[in-house]
Amino acid sequence: MIIDNCVLRTGHVEIWHNKSDEGSGIDFCSHSHRQCEILYVFRGEVEFYVEGYRYPLLPESMLLTPPNSFHGWRPRSHRIYHRVSVLFMPELLDQTEQKLFLKMFSAGPHFFPNTSSKDISFFIRAILECGDMEEPLRVPALKSRIVSLLSEIPFLEENYTLEPASADQRVLGVLEYLGKHLREKISLEDLARRFNVSKNYLNILFREATGTTVNHYIRIKRLGFARQEIQQGAHAEEAAYNVGFRDYSNFFKAYKSFYGSAPSVQRSTGCQHHKTTLTELKSTIAEDSN
Repeated sequence: MIIDNCVLRTGHVEIWHNKSDEGSGIDFCSHSHRQCEILYVFRGEVEFYVEGYRYPLLPESMLLTPPNSFHGWRPRSHRIYHRVSVLFMPELLDQTEQKLFLKMFSAGPHFFPNTSSKDISFFIRAILECGDMEEPLRVPALKSRIVSLLSEIPFLEENYTLEPASADQRVLGVLEYLGKHLREKISLEDLARRFNVSKNYLNILFREATGTTVNHYIRIKRLGFARQEIQQGAHAEEAAYNVGFRDYSNFFKAYKSFYGSAPSVQRSTGCQHHKTTLTELKSTIAEDSN
């Protein structure tokens, strides 16, 4: 069984729990969202893909992913895997804190293969404990504990020897091109011609680097940007057109298929998941520590 769901959502913060039991199928789940993400692994091994780069995550490793980046994960074995993600909007921080900490999320992902020297798990647990607090205290407590975690990150040793998920530089070129022209009319045929490769082979290379096809990548990125505009007050039709959809019915079907609801309903994941609770999550973390 694979668990992937939000266990705490309040203010500008969401806490997500992902766990796969031993023997679960090895699926690739990918998405894009507008929050900054702090991903921490408690148990297991997983390959995490972010915009064409592969990160081998092990217990006590941590990855920071910037807003609106396409990312996904695949367990490296059928053994138990368990991670927690802390997602927060930049507005959570005041201006001074934004200047200090948001640069860690603006220059691409940052990978820390071993965080034991600063006991990052302690800060993750402290954040989870906010779920037991009364509502008036929960929001300021979440902010203060997230800021405490962010304050420790500059003292960690980062791994700068990143491995591209594809050895073919054309894939990185395609990703860069899509980042600049995502809202324009784009076809697989045009991309293949521009980068001098066949459509089928481009999709093979692209899937190796991102875990998905070119067209699926474009669709998910556009949906993420559309959802962001809708949450900021734009009408769904306007948001769809702004991000590159030219047919609203196609946008509506794609949005509902990915997010599980109509554009007017705010949800935060395109992955199918089994419901879990914050209490169950903390119990799982305690088991992993034994």
